[in-house]
Amino acid sequence: MRFICIILALIFANFSIHSLAEVKLPKKKLKVGVMFKSKPFSWLSPDGKYYGASVDMWEFIAKEMGWDYEYYKAGPNTNGAVKRVGEGDLDVLVGPISTTFERLSFNIEYSRPYFLNFIGGTIKKPDKRNLVFIIGGSLARQLGILLPFMIAAFLLVSIIFYVLDNRNNLFDKKKFFKNMGNSMWEAMMVLIQGGLIENSDKPLKRLVLLLYLIPAIVLFSIVVGTVTSTITMIENEKRQEQFMSTDDIVGKKVAVISGNLSAKLAAKTGAVTIGYDDINATLEAVQKEEAYATVGDFLTLKAAVDGRPDLNLAMTTLNLRNDELAFVFKLNSPYVRKFNERLLRLQDLDFAEAICSKFLGDKAHWCIL
Repeated sequence: MRFICIILALIFANFSIHSLAEVKLPKKKLKVGVMFKSKPFSWLSPDGKYYGASVDMWEFIAKEMGWDYEYYKAGPNTNGAVKRVGEGDLDVLVGPISTTFERLSFNIEYSRPYFLNFIGGTIKKPDKRNLVFIIGGSLARQLGILLPFMIAAFLLVSIIFYVLDNRNNLFDKKKFFKNMGNSMWEAMMVLIQGGLIENSDKPLKRLVLLLYLIPAIVLFSIVVGTVTSTITMIENEKRQEQFMSTDDIVGKKVAVISGNLSAKLAAKTGAVTIGYDDINATLEAVQKEEAYATVGDFLTLKAAVDGRPDLNLAMTTLNLRNDELAFVFKLNSPYVRKFNERLLRLQDLDFAEAICSKFLGDKAHWCIL
């Protein structure tokens, strides 16, 4: 009796293994939702077709598997689109979907991650200003109330130099402007260089120069420091990416797309989030200074900023968190395992990078995890 039970158990186990290995997928047309405003991953073009790195990845695997499907618009609210999959309204969701624990409660499961991204930000660029006015303004702030005294000292020393160097022809009208100009030039050079130009044979002039040298050295240091820091600041403003840390958005208004991971992370950081339904609306809010920054998926933000040259915006160095992007299937979907097998194969063979390169350029290597 025991021998018979063992034989039956082995037969059943063998049958189960073969059944699992040869699971046949149901013959149906899959309803595939696409996040239609998420360049460069997925978007709906004016010609009515869907494009993007995520779309190409899905279409390549679906064609290889022989799956029949039809596209449906989804988003831009990611949570809302994910819920549609869990409720059975969609079979698959394609786009830059962040993998979060919270979304698992929507009765869904993720595919293997296909892209490693991060949550970044964009801000308004500083207005273009004239270099002379910038330096002048900086000097005025640095010198403060000392500036009038510096000017007065310069004029006084210029007059003393003129008197000492032109005792014999003080009232020579023909040479007055030339000689006064030379005296002012000498006084100016002492100020600018912070040192003596030449040794004087006049004891009184030497004494005046030494007394004048103290404020001249101070002024020289302030001018050099101000000019250097101002030029450095302007060069930094010209960079494509502006420096920004998480501390910079604490307590400030930040534009986000409602229902996206970026909204949750920005609020957790301490920012005051303002939700919008469209990424362009978030950028326009920053341009109008209704919000300090926009926070969202880095590459999606970058594509949106690049596509709006009419806005004076720049990407930043902000990184709230690394972000794994994946496709979304209904919980226990029979398509997930087959999809993951093909996706893993594409990544192992470096072919995933080739698929992503069309829309992601030099960031295509992020498709290989």
